[in-house]
Amino acid sequence: MYSYFTELHVDLLAQALLQPGERRIGATVGRYVPWWGLGWVNETYLVIATDRRIILVGHKMAWLHQATKLTSVESLAWSGVQEARVTGIFGKKLRLRGQGLHRPFARKLRIPNPFFGLLAPMARNVDGARTVAQAYQAARGLPAAAAPQPALPPAQPAFEQQSPPAQPELAPIAAPQAYLPPVNAPGYASVPPVSQAAAPSVRQGIPPTPPRSFRPRPPTS
Repeated sequence: MYSYFTELHVDLLAQALLQPGERRIGATVGRYVPWWGLGWVNETYLVIATDRRIILVGHKMAWLHQATKLTSVESLAWSGVQEARVTGIFGKKLRLRGQGLHRPFARKLRIPNPFFGLLAPMARNVDGARTVAQAYQAARGLPAAAAPQPALPPAQPAFEQQSPPAQPELAPIAAPQAYLPPVNAPGYASVPPVSQAAAPSVRQGIPPTPPRSFRPRPPTS
């Protein structure tokens, strides 16, 4: 029985399986039909690659209903994946091998792409398989790559004499102006200063003469 996985189908399955913050990178559909199974072993896997793991949604043939049914979901973290590569010249295959949550997983999935992808079970099926392999290569190369070190600022001496900050120049403060009311202002009378002529003259170095008391003379007979 032939099954076609639309983009909506893949998005709905991914939203149900992805963890918070997990991002989907690529997806492909592969079939596992070994020769020793004589056609009775017919499994279809939807392979979803994320930035954390590989999710394999397994479907098996329901012979009584002549359809495929979803039977299992496998999860392989990138740290547990041992192989994920695309092989073959005319017929592409995706080799997957790693340790799942409950058991080891190893499959050689055939990537259907008949009539140059027109009858493939998924649009751009071969490109999706290559994306899964590239995601594995990128995840495997992350620990080996040295993380770039942040640039450190140049070291400065512990006791660096710093010049005091320049103080802004202050404008000179103008002297307060005395308020002189106008001459004809009502209620104002100017008092002229005491002239120097009216001031008593005092000679320097000579003490002033004390005042003499006046005694009346007795009358003469």
